[in-house]
Amino acid sequence: MENMPEFRMVGTDDKEAKAEAKKESEDYLERHVSSLSPEERQFFEKYEIPKTEEQKSLIDFANEETNRLRQEGGLPPYVVPTENYHILPTEKYREMNGHETSGITSYMSQSVCFDAEKLGKNILMFGSTAFHETLHLKGHTSFEVEIEEDPKEKTEHRMKSNYRVGVSVISSQKKIRDEGEQHRHFNGLNEAIIATEEKKLLPKLLERPEIKSREELPTSIERTAILEKFCEAEKISVEEIMDFKIDEEEKVRSYVVFPYLPQRKVLLYVCAEIAKDFPEQYGDAEAVRKEFTKAHFTGRLLPLARLTESAFGKGSFRILGDIGIDENSGMLGLEAMQKLRNKKS
Repeated sequence: MENMPEFRMVGTDDKEAKAEAKKESEDYLERHVSSLSPEERQFFEKYEIPKTEEQKSLIDFANEETNRLRQEGGLPPYVVPTENYHILPTEKYREMNGHETSGITSYMSQSVCFDAEKLGKNILMFGSTAFHETLHLKGHTSFEVEIEEDPKEKTEHRMKSNYRVGVSVISSQKKIRDEGEQHRHFNGLNEAIIATEEKKLLPKLLERPEIKSREELPTSIERTAILEKFCEAEKISVEEIMDFKIDEEEKVRSYVVFPYLPQRKVLLYVCAEIAKDFPEQYGDAEAVRKEFTKAHFTGRLLPLARLTESAFGKGSFRILGDIGIDENSGMLGLEAMQKLRNKKS
């Protein structure tokens, strides 16, 4: 592979173990299928649904757009091979991943899985989800490497687990053992950064030939008028609708919204307030937001902490880190940041 991401290894002082773990991640990315266990290969050979040419093209598009963002952040581009993306029947997707989401990223195996039932027949949703998950995968990635000893067998076993993904921080294995549960910080912020980029991509995605060939485009004048009327009645922002369908009576029968709205609101609010305090350094909130996207790739949180605490006061970045991915957490997080801002003003 021409460019390889910088997988960081933390934990043990055993340099050889870290080198082996890093090589393992590189192999999963570059030689994905051959790096899987025999059981995993057998599973995918049996259940994986072949990708269409349109889906392959949109995976290429996801790689191109995430590379554009990486380069804007000063990092080299690289391609996640098409074979690293797997489409599975719903029951097998949930069996393997334990989730009811439409797509999920595996940092350990450097791959992405899609739920065929949710995405197989909607090429727009497939393209948007492919971008979302590829952006996850191409973010800053650190693994924790540990050597587990078995005194009875007098053997050692190398263990590797996620430690940093994007801007999110995961508890160390020692802390998990001591406290009995795993903690994740900046998880909501991490999803906000990615979902905001996903939303910004929609106009470009709608121009793709794979999307424009659909019978139901969400951008025609007639369809837009129907959607606006529906959103007004339901008190939903039109800008939050990613895709929708209209029935024979020309009424919206189903729709899909962009994910993580409360978390995105927090991110945009924080960026807007920082821009007010640093008008010469950042012309607008969008310029500040790009700093957060850059941190997703670099993993450097200190510059974000300084900016946030300059605008919201001491301890505000910790509050930002406590925001989770559920709706209530995002709403409470926004209220907390607004109170801090008002107090500082």
